[in-house]
Amino acid sequence: MKPKGFTLVELAIVIVIIGILAAIAVPRFVDMSTEARRAQRESTAASVRSAYAIYLVKNSGTSPTWTQLLAYMDAPAQLKLGTGGAYYMDYNNNNAVDTGERIGFLYSDDACATAVANASTQIRCVRINLN
Repeated sequence: MKPKGFTLVELAIVIVIIGILAAIAVPRFVDMSTEARRAQRESTAASVRSAYAIYLVKNSGTSPTWTQLLAYMDAPAQLKLGTGGAYYMDYNNNNAVDTGERIGFLYSDDACATAVANASTQIRCVRINLN
């Protein structure tokens, strides 16, 4: 009767093969996560611009505030207004949005020179600036 089971060499070969496959697959998954976040930021930026345009049309050209703009879009909970008129994706939800992933800037003048000061300042210009 033959003994059943695997030899040490067979087990070692399987472990080496699994290790090689893991070494190839892990970096690809890391890159996919980065690409997914970038795609989300781009999509959110497009939503902000669309919501801005829709608000202008529905309100006879009156500029929205940040709060009004959010009401016109399916804004993710991570979308926050930071200092200097920048808006961010804050994935840690820690309100330290100035260290988050910047999407763009909001300005209170038509020349895009004066940053929106707070959520109740009217937005006159939207710029996309993904980091």
